[in-house]
Amino acid sequence: MPKHLDEDVDISIPEEKPDPDYLKDRERFYLSEEKGKSYMEGQENLKVATEHMRMLEEKEKNKEALSKIQKLTAAELEKFLIPRLGRHGYMGLKFGVPEIGKDVFLPFTVNDTNFQRNEMESRYELKRLVNKILEGVN
Repeated sequence: MPKHLDEDVDISIPEEKPDPDYLKDRERFYLSEEKGKSYMEGQENLKVATEHMRMLEEKEKNKEALSKIQKLTAAELEKFLIPRLGRHGYMGLKFGVPEIGKDVFLPFTVNDTNFQRNEMESRYELKRLVNKILEGVN
């Protein structure tokens, strides 16, 4: 038998020595229930205040952006679009009666004078063109 297996092994648990700084550390790091609640409320208030400040900053940015947007009436929009669409082969723009609800719907008709485009291509091109023309406009 190997020598190390023959020896007695001490499996007793050594007695723990008390921490001399326990009371001082406990007072320093332990949170009472009242202090714990206060800390948690403070953390929640900080989160709410941070979110509120972020929303105010975003609102201010949006306000600045909205003030730069050109606002057109339906008649002004028609005068604005007619020459720009005409340069791309769309003529005879006419607006219908607007439907006002949560959003405003303004039906319109326009004729495509480019006969090489099929109906689907014409619609796609018109949508792309109107979106590009109306960038920066309400």
